[in-house]
Amino acid sequence: MNTAKRAALIESSVQIVANRGFHGASMSLIAGLAGVAGGTIYVHFESKDHLMLETYRELERRCLVAVMKEYPAQGSIRQCFSHLAQGVIRHFLLFPEEFLFADQFLCSPYRKAVSPHYLPDAELSRILQFFREGTEKQLFKEMPPAMLLALACGPLIQVVRANAAGFLYLDDDRISRTVEASWEAVSV
Repeated sequence: MNTAKRAALIESSVQIVANRGFHGASMSLIAGLAGVAGGTIYVHFESKDHLMLETYRELERRCLVAVMKEYPAQGSIRQCFSHLAQGVIRHFLLFPEEFLFADQFLCSPYRKAVSPHYLPDAELSRILQFFREGTEKQLFKEMPPAMLLALACGPLIQVVRANAAGFLYLDDDRISRTVEASWEAVSV
């Protein structure tokens, strides 16, 4: 299987969905932007749904790799939280089309194709354990870890969404204040 063609199809999917939405992302348009013949797309992906799911999984992997760079494993819960939250924001500021694709994916029926919490099982387990530990140390509110994750991520996603739409500009100070507000949403 030609991995360069597969990668080109994924990149084309990101660009087209980010700018036109899922309904505007025909397989022929994706193949054309990727520079491959229309039938080639089906060598790599059995359907549009499969292509969208694999594209999301690739973007999720990229984000997790970026966010986990220089993760302060020996740091305090607060330092780890700040690193993760800032990492998510900064990654999506660098790759706004990836954010737009992922945001649409997670707000669509496609989300049902991924786990209920939308993260790979190992990553989800690690993040939920992070919130369990913070709760045990009485640093986080007494809530289920999945609820803490939702409360922590909500402000981050909304601010990145507003930035992508041009409603606000995120500089270092605003990113820090967003992370602080997210921390306050979950901390005691």
